[in-house]
Amino acid sequence: MFYNARKQLKTKRFNLLTRAVRQCANVKLDRSSTFSLVTQLQEADINMYLLALASFCRFLSPKRIIVVSDHISEKGCQVLRSCVPEVSILPIDEVRDERLPKGGCWERLTTIVNHLDDSYVIQLDADTLTLNEPVDVIDCVKKGRSFTLVANPTAKVVSMTELAEVVKGWTQSHVQVKAEQAMGQFENAANRLYVRGCAAFTGFAKNGVRMQQLVDYSREMESHIGAQKWGEWGGEQVASNYLIASMDNAYVLPFEHYPFYKGDQSEEYSSSRLCHFIGSNRFDRDLYLKLSKRLIKSLKNVDLEEI
Repeated sequence: MFYNARKQLKTKRFNLLTRAVRQCANVKLDRSSTFSLVTQLQEADINMYLLALASFCRFLSPKRIIVVSDHISEKGCQVLRSCVPEVSILPIDEVRDERLPKGGCWERLTTIVNHLDDSYVIQLDADTLTLNEPVDVIDCVKKGRSFTLVANPTAKVVSMTELAEVVKGWTQSHVQVKAEQAMGQFENAANRLYVRGCAAFTGFAKNGVRMQQLVDYSREMESHIGAQKWGEWGGEQVASNYLIASMDNAYVLPFEHYPFYKGDQSEEYSSSRLCHFIGSNRFDRDLYLKLSKRLIKSLKNVDLEEI
């Protein structure tokens, strides 16, 4: 309870101090681009999203920007449209697939897979900042190669059998651990791939997977760990990890260039290509705020369409 109250206060302070992003984030689409950008968003994170979007679009312009609206108000939608005039805002209840779990960002993954028939799709979390040119990502988009962020510098694509062997002795009850342990029992596990990635920033190759593949995987997992456990927060990330690894030549973004914020004051973050400011550490030491204000200052007299 106290954690949530502190988080709400810190979020309100951050939104107050970064409110200028609503006047200077001006993101345009590039119809000749080959990729779409998807984010699931709630009202409290609109400023964060505009910062994530504007920082990323300095380097890559999408042909389509999609927001899966987690019950954003009409006022919030107006803010989004003022900054991103051609944004597609999809109500979360309208993109849900009844064959998959509800909530926990499953609607985001559903939206991604549903758009792979006509473009490469990048999933961009609102709590990221693209601080320098993401050359690896640009290359992946150009080559149509899927990618994922990771939370461990040693993470790599492995077989389900290898994965299950690594996690078999773990005692945590989290859905990710239970799901990864179960994969060793999957049919043809030795020839099926998985990566312990992070769904906060991912790239999905055009036509890389189909919805039926996601549904089949979800049902297979439910048969091993149960629908209730599989529906817990974190299951969608496991499914995302599986889909990414299943695509040809999936690329693991190097952790040293795409880190998550650990709550320290290291200057190395500002030299990273993209940084993920995860919830537990996001507002520690005000580094996220400092880098966000620096970004706003750089945007004030710049039209992203001209970059």
